[in-house]
Amino acid sequence: AQAPSGPPAPAVRTLQEGLTLVAADRAAMLLCGPTAEYHGRKDVVFVPVDGLPDSVLGMVWRGGGETERVREFARAVAVAAAEG
Repeated sequence: AQAPSGPPAPAVRTLQEGLTLVAADRAAMLLCGPTAEYHGRKDVVFVPVDGLPDSVLGMVWRGGGETERVREFARAVAVAAAEG
């Protein structure tokens, strides 16, 4: 990606790689609140952005890897999330 008035941003392959670039003052990232909280770091400040719709989190797994065990886990996560 490239900022309108700046050089191209470095390419990143992982969230941790992106956060490391942010900490080094070489990039910026947009994360949903729960992700920012979970991956909190002392060298990165998370600033809420007003005016954006709430984000929705979901589970992911390898394509073609859905099994009864995975579905069971997904149901357990949904129950735990609903219970708060």
